Amino acid sequence: MRRTLFLLMLGFAIGGCARQTPPETANKSSQSTQKPTTKASAKQARQSSVRFKGFSPDSKLFVVGFWHGNYDSPPGSLEIWDVTSRRKVGKIQFDAPVRTAVFLPSKNSLLVSAGKIYLCNLTAGHLAKKVVLAHAAEVMASSSDGKLVALTTNNDVEIRNVRNWKVRNRIKMESPRAALIKSMDFSPDGRHLLIGEYDVSDGIEVYDVVTGHKMWTAHGDPQVDVAWSPNDQRVAVATTEGVFLLQAHNGHTIKKFASDYGSPVWFSANGKQLFFTNKSTLVMCDAASGKVVHKTGIKNLFTYVISPDAKLLAHTSADDFAVQFRTLILQ
Repeated sequence: MRRTLFLLMLGFAIGGCARQTPPETANKSSQSTQKPTTKASAKQARQSSVRFKGFSPDSKLFVVGFWHGNYDSPPGSLEIWDVTSRRKVGKIQFDAPVRTAVFLPSKNSLLVSAGKIYLCNLTAGHLAKKVVLAHAAEVMASSSDGKLVALTTNNDVEIRNVRNWKVRNRIKMESPRAALIKSMDFSPDGRHLLIGEYDVSDGIEVYDVVTGHKMWTAHGDPQVDVAWSPNDQRVAVATTEGVFLLQAHNGHTIKKFASDYGSPVWFSANGKQLFFTNKSTLVMCDAASGKVVHKTGIKNLFTYVISPDAKLLAHTSADDFAVQFRTLILQ
């Protein structure tokens, strides 16, 4: 049955979220007349930079991680928002800028890289953080069961057990390729790791997590985002030249799509739909065939996040520095 995408405004926006740093760039075209409800000042936008934004595994919280540019406040912070009540429910501050973060699906926890690696408890009334690793990471990923995390270092990728934070394995990278990693994602069973690298011609790689052996490599344009479908059938790769839909078991290309530079790629919870953006339009395609099934224009769409249950879309505009929410209805 053909699935159609509807976007319905929830009627609120979270102010104070600045535009994200490159490689994402703003797209000035517009195809909608809807306006955001609140805005953050341009001064505030210059002082802060968003390095992470995402929904909690249960889709009830929305978290924004900041790299602050002013010297009067802590260099990094998290803001935690309740999606239902539309209220900010907490804030966690750090002594270093937030570089990246990843949710642990098996816990109400967020792993944050801010000078060190922190495990943050996001439970209402019990906000807390604790240091679990002494070094930071530029890119992190979590397995779907929350038992493993992948962390980039200067020379390799560490696979660590969340239970005790000990290194399970290291994926050796040719120097300086570890420093060029922009995105990682585990396969649904946690046995393989998809890596996207920037500024290399063969920057799409899949590794066996247990052995560290490279399973396959795909040649393509510099990578900026990768995603593995929850049904283990497809992987999606966003590059500087477009979005590629690949077969998960061998990396063969199914289809290439025109897209915005740096567009994030997202799969629906069942892995049957793929989302990306092109010219201020949210595009949904069938992940099996690569056929585009729906397009929805959003005024000055800059970047976006889809909730794990694929029911909510959080997006930022190219000029209002606010996060706006819409409901996603797939029919």
